[in-house]
Amino acid sequence: MTFYLLIPLVVLLSFKNPTKVELVGKWAYEGAVNKNNKTDCCTECPDLIEFRSNNSYIVMNDCYGADPMKPIVETGKWEVAESSKKVILKERKFTTNHYLYSPKKQIELAIISFDGKKLKVRYAQGKIEQYTREK
Repeated sequence: MTFYLLIPLVVLLSFKNPTKVELVGKWAYEGAVNKNNKTDCCTECPDLIEFRSNNSYIVMNDCYGADPMKPIVETGKWEVAESSKKVILKERKFTTNHYLYSPKKQIELAIISFDGKKLKVRYAQGKIEQYTREK
């Protein structure tokens, strides 16, 4: 009888959380998501966000970065609030007048969807925007 009670518990504990958001890596901006769930074409100067394992991040942009070899436009700290499904960017510092979404020192991006390769977020009441993980 005890054996039958342990099986569901072992099975339950062996599953990983399928909704955990693992962002470490580089994410390239694709564009705003339209009503057909496709991204709008051809952003001229897309941002690239690199989320680092020490919870720091950098945003690079070839058109707005001051150094063409390392076009960093923003740095700061990041975290994922799993309970509220948000990416929080904090302690933000800007190296140029270009910034991601807002010049506030802390912003929250609502996670609309995440599958490990694509990340869809929304800032405030704005459009849903999509990023793709780079290899």
